[in-house]
Amino acid sequence: MTSERRQNMYSYTDINSGVYTDYVLLQRSDLGDEVRPHPTTMHIIGEHYHVYNRGAHRAPIFNERGDCDRFVALLYAANNTRTLHTNEIKPYEMFNFKRECLVDIFSYCLMPNHFHIGLREKTEKGIEKFMRKLGTAYVKYYNVKYKHPGTLFQGKYKSKHVDSDEYLRYVIQYIHLNPFGIVEPNLTKEARINYFSRAVEISKKYQYSSFKDYLGEKRIENAIITNDEYFIYGRTVEYDRSHFADEFYEMVDRI
Repeated sequence: MTSERRQNMYSYTDINSGVYTDYVLLQRSDLGDEVRPHPTTMHIIGEHYHVYNRGAHRAPIFNERGDCDRFVALLYAANNTRTLHTNEIKPYEMFNFKRECLVDIFSYCLMPNHFHIGLREKTEKGIEKFMRKLGTAYVKYYNVKYKHPGTLFQGKYKSKHVDSDEYLRYVIQYIHLNPFGIVEPNLTKEARINYFSRAVEISKKYQYSSFKDYLGEKRIENAIITNDEYFIYGRTVEYDRSHFADEFYEMVDRI
C-alpha cells in the first residue's frame, strides 16, 4: 500500500470510528516527557508496567479498522494461560473465550504505528507470555492479510515500571490522551497543557482505547480491562462504573 493511498484512507471526520490521520504523543514536561529508563524484561508480581511497541522503521501497523478490531480482540484473547488459536475466528467471537488471565490490563490505546498497554503482573512471567502471544497472533494475521514479509514490530516490546502513585496517574492519562495528536499534532508542550480540556473531549470519543470503558460506556471491549477492580492512585479500587467518571476527572485534575 502506497503512502499516498494510506493518507487518503483516514480523516479527522472519522475519529468517532477510531480512524486517524497523523499523530503525536501527548507529553508532559513535569515527568521528563515520559523518558524513564526501567528494566524491560523483569516484572514483579503485583507491580504495574507501561508496555508499548511501534512498527519497524516507524511504519504503520494498523492500516484499517479491521486491523484495530483484530488487535483489540487479541488483547482479550491473548490474556489467557491456554493455547491461543484465532486463525479463522472473527474478532467479536474471541470475547467468548474462557480464560485464565496472565495479566491485569488497566489501560490501552492503539495509534497508527504503535500501541500502549498498561499492565499489572499477575502471574510469574505473565507480561512476557501475554506480549509474546499477542505479538505472535497479530503478526501472523497481518503477514497473511497483507502478504507482508519480514519484521512488523521494531524489536521486542518496551516496558517501564510504574513505580509510584504519581507515575501511575500520569501513565493512565498519557495512554488515554494519545488521540489528541490526531487533531493537533504540532502544538508545543505548553500549549498541549493549555488545551487539556479539549484533549479529554477528543480522546474520549476515540474507539480504540480503554477511555470509553473508564467512563462507563457499555460495549464488548469492557471485558478487556480487569473488571473486578481498577488500579488507581496506587491502590486497588472496587469496580463501580457509577463513580468511575468522577474518579477519572479527579485523577487528571491532580496532575
